[in-house]
Amino acid sequence: MKILVGIEESEGSKKAAQMAVKLAKGCGGTVTGVFVVPPIPSEWKTLGIDPGKDHIDPSALDKVFGVLKKEAEGAGVTYDTRIFTDAYPSETLLRLVERDKYDCLVLGRRRKTGVRKLILGSVVETVVRNAPCSVVVAK
Repeated sequence: MKILVGIEESEGSKKAAQMAVKLAKGCGGTVTGVFVVPPIPSEWKTLGIDPGKDHIDPSALDKVFGVLKKEAEGAGVTYDTRIFTDAYPSETLLRLVERDKYDCLVLGRRRKTGVRKLILGSVVETVVRNAPCSVVVAK
């Protein structure tokens, strides 16, 4: 079984990584952790702020993928990691699931409420509604 897990720096993401490894261990599957860096808002560029594609701090990536690495290595599960920059999380995850034929997608839930949820939308909601595979939402 091929499992894709969306990774970010949040408590929900840590739980998603743990859940993905448990699922993979139980069925002899593999896990791919994906970290997506959204495009820099055009307003930032207007203000002269444009860190470009080099704005990802390698030590931050170690922290982001750290839980997946620790859990997978501890469980003896094969894993890999991928990073996409200047991309939208829901679109990227859905495209990968379809293109690379993943059997399951695991995501962590973030607590967005009110206007913030309306304005920013929800990656989890978009993926759950549109994924061609099973989706597990870790809470």
